[in-house]
Amino acid sequence: MGLALHRELQGRSVAVDREDVAYWRPHPSSFFSVRSCYTWWRRHIPPNMFTAGKAREIWRSKIPLKVKFFLWLMYQRKLLTKAYRAKWAPNEDATCQICGGGLETTDHLMLECPVAIQIWSRLTGATDFVANLSSMEELWTGGRRLCSRRDKSAKAKVSQTLIPAVTWAIWLSRNLFLFRGTPVNVENIWASVVNFITFWGTSCAGAKRVHFIRDRLSVEE
Repeated sequence: MGLALHRELQGRSVAVDREDVAYWRPHPSSFFSVRSCYTWWRRHIPPNMFTAGKAREIWRSKIPLKVKFFLWLMYQRKLLTKAYRAKWAPNEDATCQICGGGLETTDHLMLECPVAIQIWSRLTGATDFVANLSSMEELWTGGRRLCSRRDKSAKAKVSQTLIPAVTWAIWLSRNLFLFRGTPVNVENIWASVVNFITFWGTSCAGAKRVHFIRDRLSVEE
């Protein structure tokens, strides 16, 4: 990599009298955007990454693009958790700051942390989804059983938002706690889950069915 960088810089002049400026090459404007990043990624990654297994379902789901990126990283266990960052910063404390009960890995944060367990338990009590928290793979398998691609019903379509809504809400709450000091609150996370399911599910199944599920989630806690 160092040799490649050396070759890239050969013959180029460096302006030492000006400040460095960020330049995003994949877009003509030089400014970063999620769309241009997604387009660049599609062109440069192996083709089967978007067609095999979970990848196909993630990228075809009716959720925001940034959440699709998040899910992809989560299932690759590439989220910037404390344990993942500790690979490059071994002196950093990798303990889960929410519960203090283990290393903050992707699996711990989403499946093992007491806060996550409470959220999944609420979802199980309010829907037909039984969360298998033994591993990320088992969680995903359970979601696939609930929302088979052959099932075109509104219920199945809304079910596609359940795992994304819970994991995204947990991740946002974790970030607010780490970077802003906002206390982690199960009620607030659950409210976010309900809002995400309502908002994303509307585009999948229509408002009438989604609001019925929203009422069910809000009551059966």
